[in-house]
This record gives sequence, structure tokens and C-alpha cells, in this order.
Amino acid sequence: MKIVVSARAYSDPQKIYLIDAALDQALSEKRSGEIHRHFMDIARFPAIGRHWPGAEGGMRRLVIGQHLIFYRADDETVLILRVLGERMDVEAELLR
Repeated sequence: MKIVVSARAYSDPQKIYLIDAALDQALSEKRSGEIHRHFMDIARFPAIGRHWPGAEGGMRRLVIGQHLIFYRADDETVLILRVLGERMDVEAELLR
């Protein structure tokens, strides 16, 4: 299955990385790698995430430690929409 990462989702982990790096560089690098590995898991098992209530178009959410991956999938493509930290205002971020 093809993986497409939106521009917002591409920049989200970079922001998370910068915030986490201020606290712990090694942990930040580990988390960044985990997030990208889970993109591949989503492509293999698109139903792995739970449906996000109230979202149109079948948006799903996968919780990875302290991070949330929001995506949509069809028969051929997984579109990674956002990657957010659990401490962020998720509702506000998704509306941006």
C-alpha cells in the first residue's frame, strides 16, 4: 500500500522533535524513528487505528506512546494527515 504524508504531518514530527530535544536528545531521536516505523505498520494494517469520532472521510487515530497519528486509508493509499503530541490541543490542531 502506498503511503502519502501530508505537508502538515511531515512538519509535525519536526516540531515535536525540537520540543522533546530540549528535554532529552536521545529520547527525541528514538521517538522520531518510532513514529516513522508506525507509518509502515499503518500501511500494512490500515484498520489498526480507531475511528476518530466526528471526523468526516473515515479519519483514524493511532496512539503511539505520547504521540497520535491521524490518517485516512482506502484500498490503495494511506494518507498520514497529522502527527501530534498528546500534550497538544488536538481538537484545535486538527482544525488548523
